[in-house]
Amino acid sequence: RNPGATVDDVVAASGVSRATFFRCFSNRTALLRAVATAAVGDLQQALTEVTALDGHAGVAPRLSAILAVLIAHGEHLRFLASAVDLYEDPAIAAAAGEADKVIAPIIDDAVRAGILRDDLPRAWLWAATDALVFAAWHEVSVGRLARNDAARVVEDTLLAGFGRRR
Repeated sequence: RNPGATVDDVVAASGVSRATFFRCFSNRTALLRAVATAAVGDLQQALTEVTALDGHAGVAPRLSAILAVLIAHGEHLRFLASAVDLYEDPAIAAAAGEADKVIAPIIDDAVRAGILRDDLPRAWLWAATDALVFAAWHEVSVGRLARNDAARVVEDTLLAGFGRRR
């Protein structure tokens, strides 16, 4: 939950001794790497299930499914975004890049299908989607948004926006 936690913080929260911690992990970064690897693996597994829909579902259901997966894995994504120690880790960066390879084509397909605007850069669409997913996960985690409503709220906001043009 806290990528900035010290070894002492982890030991206190987990109830294991420092000796046990260091038998399992050579240092704090090794623990972060293990957590990040597991988080990316979980996300990739869920994204793989969404890609299985490719031949059987239209763009809109795939976009909905990807949003639901991203929100369900929001805590993992928040951890990965805040684990500064791992920004330069090639294995974590490569795994995150693999996730992007699944998500980017769905956004591209949604643009081509007219579901998402074609006058905005793809990078902005991805960044805005990422921010909405994070906001939804945060609101779920603090109890201000029902988990079952989160994907719909993100999708509605992504597709309809917040306001009306004047």
